Amino acid sequence: MGAKLYLDPTYLQLINKIIYKGQHTKYESYSAFFDEAGTSNGLDEYLKSKKITKLILVGVALDICVLQTYNHAIELGYLAEIDLKGSAALKG
Repeated sequence: MGAKLYLDPTYLQLINKIIYKGQHTKYESYSAFFDEAGTSNGLDEYLKSKKITKLILVGVALDICVLQTYNHAIELGYLAEIDLKGSAALKG
């Protein structure tokens, strides 16, 4: 619980929904969809309610969080791709 979400006031009007992960301190939460216990954080349900089927993923931990999110997205039936220009791996 040490991360903080920075929101540039210029872009606040463009944000429709914020999905939080890592809310349960007992479990790791690498994926944007589920924690390690398999508990959903609501992202899948939200995307399906908006009929979103294609995802372009970016993130700082390409080899951990982005990869876990990608794997879950594929398992859930999304057309997913990782934008390498918007991602970076933690491990060399």
